[in-house]
Amino acid sequence: MKGAALKALSLGLGLVLAAGLALEGPAVAPAAAAELPANALVVDGILLINRDYPIGADYDPIPGAPDNKQLLPEAQAAFQDMQEAGRIEAGLQLFVLSGYRSYAYQDWLYKGYRANVGDYADTFSAKPGMSEHQSGLAADIGDRRYPGITLEVAFENTEAGQWLANNAHRFGFILRFPKGQEAVTGYQYEPWHFRYIGKEAAGRMKAAGVPTLEAWLGTDTGAGRALASHQLGNVHVNRLPVPLRGYLIKDNHYYKLRDLAQVLAGTGAAFSVDYDAAHNEIILKRTPYAKGKAGEAPSASLPYRSALMNTITVRVDGEAYRLDRAVIDDLSYIKLRDLAKPLGFTVDWQVEPPTVLITTPAAEDEAKGQEKPDPAQTASPAEGSETTPATPTPAADPGDPAAAAPEEGVQASNPTDSHPAPSRVG
Repeated sequence: MKGAALKALSLGLGLVLAAGLALEGPAVAPAAAAELPANALVVDGILLINRDYPIGADYDPIPGAPDNKQLLPEAQAAFQDMQEAGRIEAGLQLFVLSGYRSYAYQDWLYKGYRANVGDYADTFSAKPGMSEHQSGLAADIGDRRYPGITLEVAFENTEAGQWLANNAHRFGFILRFPKGQEAVTGYQYEPWHFRYIGKEAAGRMKAAGVPTLEAWLGTDTGAGRALASHQLGNVHVNRLPVPLRGYLIKDNHYYKLRDLAQVLAGTGAAFSVDYDAAHNEIILKRTPYAKGKAGEAPSASLPYRSALMNTITVRVDGEAYRLDRAVIDDLSYIKLRDLAKPLGFTVDWQVEPPTVLITTPAAEDEAKGQEKPDPAQTASPAEGSETTPATPTPAADPGDPAAAAPEEGVQASNPTDSHPAPSRVG
């Protein structure tokens, strides 16, 4: 059945070649592209299209372009660079068999496959509105020396297939449907199907050994990454709004420690932040009611980010806790509830309007202007906290990188993303 399906796919797209629509030469300058629909998922500036995140019928990034004729300009230029490099380095004759496809064309193609092989078509063909080809960023790539196997698994054994698998990332392309990842991508292995995501992202993804775009962007957590939604607030400390921004990850709020320290300055839960590079540990010292340095409110960010998830040792007044951490842009974000008990505050959630409520020790006394209690008496956490802190540990895992300067934090080197990223505490 699989052979019959792939044969049907080859025949369908073979008509494109016969019509002379294979992508060649510079792309024609497109008209103004349509805006992405509001429900489109863009993570770290990368558009994700699959069955869970469709693009819809109205999105047309290259208005008026012939189907299969071209890619978006940036992707087209990158392919031409790759095409030339393949020719010089390995004698390849790369070409794009199928690039941009309109919603209507994908609808026609999918229905043809369904009529041919029934439900099996869903293992290799996307329904209209769910195909990356509609983005103008996906390309089925072959070699003119053996066009007959361009859309066959045997393409992986050709010089072109092997060169592309090893070098496409240099030009911003990734193999989109790799072998053994059918449960994640939803499609069969396609050694000819590549997706443009940009040189930096493709290079980091290759170096980290992350197999799929879903895993890299965090919608699939199999590679230790998670989807992070940027949160602009509301956050209240002792019933007063504060400018604290962070990320919602797996229904938990994560914040940079330095940002949290700033909004808790002057309260019974005030603390300072430092970093022990020798032991790879974040050091927190409780300093109840101490005033903090004035700082700017955290800036806005992309709505969705991909976070590398790991753990790190955080010492609070000398006691070690192994806490969950999200790493974004080489900065550490710690789960708020994990910090509540060690730092002596409580966390609640108000449904309407959605608000994180942080209450520090002796907050009622502070609100009434009463004399502040002795800091030594405010160290125990408030009752009723839903926090479940990690078990204290004697030292950090040496293989769990992080980096920060004692004051403002500096970014450390980050050789790959295959292990926890070097980070600075927030």
